[in-house]
Parts: sequence; C-alpha cells; structure tokens
Amino acid sequence: HKEIDSSAEAALLPSVKWLRSSAILENKGQEVSPNGYDDWITPWHNYYRDLFSQVLAARYHAQNERYKELLCIGNGEAISSGNYQTEDFLENQMQTSDLIALYHLMRAPLKSPWDAYLCAHFPLSTNKVREVIAVSCTRDYDFDRAIQWMGRIHNKKIQSLSRNPFGDLLIDNQDSLFSFDRGSFSRVGFLKEMAWLKNKEKQGKASADDLYKLGVGFYNMTYYGRAWEMVAYERSGADGYYIPKDALPYQREYYGCFTAEKYFEKAMNHFQDPGDKARCLFLMAKCAQKRGSARPDEFDGFDPKSKAYHDFKYSKYFPKLVQQYGHTSFFREAFNTCSYLRDFVKQQK
Repeated sequence: HKEIDSSAEAALLPSVKWLRSSAILENKGQEVSPNGYDDWITPWHNYYRDLFSQVLAARYHAQNERYKELLCIGNGEAISSGNYQTEDFLENQMQTSDLIALYHLMRAPLKSPWDAYLCAHFPLSTNKVREVIAVSCTRDYDFDRAIQWMGRIHNKKIQSLSRNPFGDLLIDNQDSLFSFDRGSFSRVGFLKEMAWLKNKEKQGKASADDLYKLGVGFYNMTYYGRAWEMVAYERSGADGYYIPKDALPYQREYYGCFTAEKYFEKAMNHFQDPGDKARCLFLMAKCAQKRGSARPDEFDGFDPKSKAYHDFKYSKYFPKLVQQYGHTSFFREAFNTCSYLRDFVKQQK
C-alpha cells in the first residue's frame, strides 16, 4: 500500500490481531510485564511493537496524521513496557489540531474497526489528552480556548500554581517564595487575567501597566519564569540560554522569550516615567540574552572578543540603558543586581 488508508487498515487488522494474540499466548496470557521490565519480552512482542512504533507510526507521520502516529506508538509501547514514550510524545510533540483530532477520535461513538482497535489498546485516557490540549492552547497563547479546556479539568493538583504567575523579579528565581506568593493561584485564574489583558489591548484600551503585566506573564511562562509549568511538563536545570536546533514553535518561545520582549518594548513606549522605561529596557535585555548563539557553559573555550561571548554578556540594549536612563534609581538597582551590566559599564570607562 502506497498509502495507509481505510482499505489498507481493514486489510491489516486481522494480521495485527493475530500477532497480538500470539504474543500474549506465548507469555501464558500475560499482556504486559508484571514488573515493568523488558527482560521477559518475546520475539512476538518485539514484532508487534516494532510494526506499530517503527513501521506504521512512520507511515502515518509521512502522511501528516500525527494523531494516528501517536496511537501506533502507544499500541506498540503498551504491549511491552508501559507508556513513557507515548506520554512524552503526547505532551511534547503534538500540535493543538493533532491533539483535538485524537481526542475526538477517542470519544467518537462510532469508529471504524481499525480505529476502534487502536483506541482500545491506547495506554492513555481521554482525561490525559484533555489536559494536554489545555496546555497546548496555552502554548499557542490562545487563552480563551485554553480556559475552556482547562475549565474541564477537575484535578486540583493540575489546576493549582504554587507561585504567583505575575511575580516580577529582576533575577530569575523559580524556587524561592516571596511575599507576593502568599495566597492561592490557579492556572485558570492566570489564563483569565492574560485573556482579559489581551482583550484590552485588542480594543486599544491597554495601559502601560497592562502591557507590562502581559510582558511579565509571558516571561513567567518561559523556561526562566515562575509559571513555566503552564507550558511544560518538566524543567531540566541543564537547559537555557540557547534555543535547541530542533525546537518546536512553542519551545522557541519557551527558551527564546520573544513575546515577552515584545511586550516589554510596548510597555516602554507607553510609559512616561524614566524609571519605568529603564525597567522595561532592562527586561528586554534580559529576554534577548536568553537566545545566545551557544550555551554559556561552552564559552570557556571562546575568545573573550568573540561575537558569541560578547552577545551573551553585553546586550544591545545596554548602551541606551546607560546613556538615557543611567540617572534613574532603577538603573542603580539593576547595576547592583546584574553583573553583566556592571561589566559593561566598567568597560565604558
């Protein structure tokens, strides 16, 4: 079959069912490992797993049917060792449209025999898919849609945020708690505030403070912010200060802080107070620094005069910050906070 269409699926189903029953029969009726390890897996399990995860998943990928690609990955993994790869793919490799297609297929009362088979042996629930759709809509910055999907999740642990998602810090700090973190914070509450602020902007009614708050909200949804779990499921301490070459669109934002920088610039252009303008400009520099051309831990072997090293340490925004706002009290605060700014000022003398 040049294409995996409905006729190809119908032709495959009897053989797939036979292969699955052979794998289970060879293990005396055990479908999956009782201890979660792969050492018990038979050749029949390997054949079944590889057919789904390597052959059929690849064909659906080539046809741009990502939701069926995931169903195949899940079917292949579920018969052997669980759902780790399936869950990772669901959470990190799917676009919103793919996730919604998957969700509707799983919930469809009438399915083709092939689709019914894939869904019956898929290791994740519709509740899990619904949760990831809410996160994916947040990644798209489609806040109204994210509110609708997030509002259908009743797991309090998923809904809650441990820190103020609008906490405004000059130094990145995801772990500590501050006075503004007192109280309760939820994902839906954060999404509603972001949606309200975006709607004010759309109507031309957003103030400088509104635009600044949007910048803080967008920044806190990045790898460096205090509400990173709004768009990511895990956060490695080894990432940051560069954008991976194979980054998905949301990951470019997550590591690159492009939208946050844009809103700090908008706020700067609306503020009248020099101190407020200086703060916005400094935060623009902070966002731009995250997109270094190499990892900071790779700079040790660089010539200090190299462009990569220079771009990381000395922001293009620093000259304006020093020349136009060096007299402000905020500049003194930033100078005492940021060693890169201090190094820049010292080199100008």
